[in-house]
Amino acid sequence: MHNQNHHLGLKQKKEMVKQTSKSNCWHEMFGYINHARHSIIITYIAGWIK
Repeated sequence: MHNQNHHLGLKQKKEMVKQTSKSNCWHEMFGYINHARHSIIITYIAGWIK
């Protein structure tokens, strides 16, 4: 019984790690998109001021 519970806990931990790395990937993607959008806006404003 104890062994089974231990195994279950490990499985849950693995799932949690998977979820975490997934959300990290999303976070990085959103950061990249935000960064790209900022660069475009800055470039646009700089071109408009010229």
